[in-house]
Amino acid sequence: MESHPLTKVVVGIVGLGIVAVAVWFGRSGGNMPVGSPGNRLATDTPDDIIAKEVFDRPPISPEGPYPEVKLDKEKYDFSMMAVGGNGSHSFVIHNVGQAALLLKKGKTTCKCTISDLAAGEIPPGGSASIDLTWKALAVDPQFEQRAIIYTNDPDNDEFELVISGKITEVIEVNPRGAWTLNELSVNSESTVSGSIFSHILESFEIDETQLSSDSFEVSVEPMAAERLKALDAKSGYSVNVSVTPNVPIGVFREKLTFKLKTPDIDP
Repeated sequence: MESHPLTKVVVGIVGLGIVAVAVWFGRSGGNMPVGSPGNRLATDTPDDIIAKEVFDRPPISPEGPYPEVKLDKEKYDFSMMAVGGNGSHSFVIHNVGQAALLLKKGKTTCKCTISDLAAGEIPPGGSASIDLTWKALAVDPQFEQRAIIYTNDPDNDEFELVISGKITEVIEVNPRGAWTLNELSVNSESTVSGSIFSHILESFEIDETQLSSDSFEVSVEPMAAERLKALDAKSGYSVNVSVTPNVPIGVFREKLTFKLKTPDIDP
């Protein structure tokens, strides 16, 4: 394993009941379609197979023979991917009709390429792929991108391709935000528990822990299978932070740092 450049987790302990947790991973800024600055629609398909307006759809013959659209699937769920990752999927479209199938791309929220076509035409019995690619730039539990394709099939003159999934940080901390510390006592330790885990990585290592005060102790152990399943995580650790009885009375602020080792992650 190599040290990942962003694998540092800092847990700040704020006295008398609150533990603030911050994870320094990735960046936010919204999931932007690949190659589409701002909120403009993305495209890299030749102009002659892009429908500029509704009236620019492929013309449907007033009489047969007709093409017939058949798709292997219209939706693709990639499950989970990491922030900053690139995704792609090819949808296969078949023409099982008796005439040439014409395609034009309508509105799309991701980069959509109609490939293996001559001017957006599939001959009878032929097939082609429509490739959707995207980049995830922010955490999103309901990520979705769509592309509308117009055709000259009178029974299926347009269809929509959808990719969906969840965008997550490479490493997450649970619970998010503040952890509640048990009531402090002058006679016994007080402990707060949490977890560090990944939906993406099959494994990672806690290489080192650093505490800024002798009044705290930290212990970590691999997360139990039941807990991993509950979090829908692939790997993780349970974390316990104990405050010794000799901690000074009043508000205190300390820092706990975890240095992690993770496998290289393709962007």
